[in-house]
Amino acid sequence: MTGSNHRAGWRHRVSAIGAAAFGALMAGAISPAFGACSDRPGTPTDVKTEAGVGTITLSWHDTTHRGEGSCHDIEILRTIPGDDRSVTGGVCLRGATDGRHTINVAFGQEYCFRIKARTRAGTQGCVSAQWSNKICDSALPPSGPGVGRVSDLMRGVDLPGSDIPERPDGRVPLPVDAGTTPNIDKLAEDCRGLCNQQGRCVAWTLVKPGVQEPNAVCWLKHQIPAPVESACCTSGTKVVANTDMPGMDIRRIAPSLNAEDCEKSCARNRRCATWTFVKPGALEQSAVCFLKGALSRPVANNCCTSGRVR
Repeated sequence: MTGSNHRAGWRHRVSAIGAAAFGALMAGAISPAFGACSDRPGTPTDVKTEAGVGTITLSWHDTTHRGEGSCHDIEILRTIPGDDRSVTGGVCLRGATDGRHTINVAFGQEYCFRIKARTRAGTQGCVSAQWSNKICDSALPPSGPGVGRVSDLMRGVDLPGSDIPERPDGRVPLPVDAGTTPNIDKLAEDCRGLCNQQGRCVAWTLVKPGVQEPNAVCWLKHQIPAPVESACCTSGTKVVANTDMPGMDIRRIAPSLNAEDCEKSCARNRRCATWTFVKPGALEQSAVCFLKGALSRPVANNCCTSGRVR
């Protein structure tokens, strides 16, 4: 049921280092030295993360003696099923200072880190007897903070750009019967339906008949562009009824008013990529909203309504 799935731990999430970060770390890779040392440096303390757009910045307190040159091994834990390897890189700084290091990472994955200190660079020198505490975080998404009216048909709003390239220019004509007055809301629902069927689609824009061509045109988007007021269009983002997206939770909101309120909460949270609204009585007496930091596999379940905003 949804309750246990929504609390799935980090071990179920795939972590992968961006190519640039991997190369940078491996260029300065060092192997921990565990030989006998009379004066090992202490384990780094106060390890913290700070999420940026496509980055995670690590900070920590260096416990080597003041004045000593010191380096730190940063281990990035990868939890791909069947592949528990780690990548270790070296960051050098003066002793007894606060360390800080930024790593480029991909949005939608969780990364876990721990750190050891050593008295000098390379495989020689004394190294901490213990790793620091493990700390995990995810990068902020590259798209904006959401449009804020996400479950509504946003009449008079265009979402220009970010069109899915699988279709020609991400463009789907929607025929309109000649001599009839087009039902714009019905065409918009058809466009929304096309987005719900496309795995990469997170947003859509319907351009009214006669603006770009005699027919209406549905544009499918792989991320949410900044909204622009325009009489040409009606827009919206992906919403899927009777669907659960288990796991990947970053926040639980209870009670929640409705699916629209849950989706707007996700749009306001820069860490949130997807959301699931659990109906009253399905998990608790009141409705519950789960905000999620990444896309999980959708599961058919009439307990819930889910959607993506990034």
